[in-house]
Amino acid sequence: MNRLLVVEDDGVAANLVASLGEACGYDVRLCQNGDVGGVLEEWGPTLVALDLVMPKVDGIEALNAIAKRGSSVPVVIITAYPDYLYLAERYAEARDISLVGSLVKPINVTQLQSLCLQFRSAA
Repeated sequence: MNRLLVVEDDGVAANLVASLGEACGYDVRLCQNGDVGGVLEEWGPTLVALDLVMPKVDGIEALNAIAKRGSSVPVVIITAYPDYLYLAERYAEARDISLVGSLVKPINVTQLQSLCLQFRSAA
């Protein structure tokens, strides 16, 4: 089963990513507050689309939660702040997080669709 966890506080962006994920064959769950720990364990996503800047739990904290759980789930970073990408990419690399792509808002739908399709299982 393909499961996309969308970690995004902006409702418009979250719905866009969720709709595209569903169109690519994913079961989608939204996590608007960034607190991914429980969802990782209870639901087991096969791909995570992660915003970096959120008001409660930011993307670096979410990456930390992924690393602490030893999860190998692929992560796509989505952000409106490209200057933060370098830090997030280095952090993911240092924590052995499978960072498979980075997208800058406004989201390039073709790039996101390509990433979703690339990590969809053949099941």
